[in-house]
Amino acid sequence: MKERTVWKALRYFFPILFGAIWLLFLSMFLRLAWWQSSIVVGSGSILIWAGTFTFLEIQRIERAALGGGPEELVLQVKRIVVVEPPTGDPYPHHEDYASSQGKDQGQLTSSSPDTTPLIDRWAIRTRSKS
Repeated sequence: MKERTVWKALRYFFPILFGAIWLLFLSMFLRLAWWQSSIVVGSGSILIWAGTFTFLEIQRIERAALGGGPEELVLQVKRIVVVEPPTGDPYPHHEDYASSQGKDQGQLTSSSPDTTPLIDRWAIRTRSKS
């Protein structure tokens, strides 16, 4: 295994290990049951991993933005944004687009010939109580 790969793995392993040991001592100090201690250590390890990952990922992105390494290629991806012409409305309606079928999801659902079983059962129960 490459030395760089081992170092990357250890950068995640050590904070989780130290945090788990600290949480284990804390749970022993608080005299928690074994199952409570396992929940505290497990959830704490996940949170420590997430924080470590976020911190290291921000560092990696910053290094790539400053021009270091092959990760720079990821940041140079071209994006194409299609801008529709303005309609004059503050919120353009779905019918303004050529790909629209003329109805939104609510209109399509309300014109469906099928009924909703949950509402039908509720309506029948309500009618039978009256």
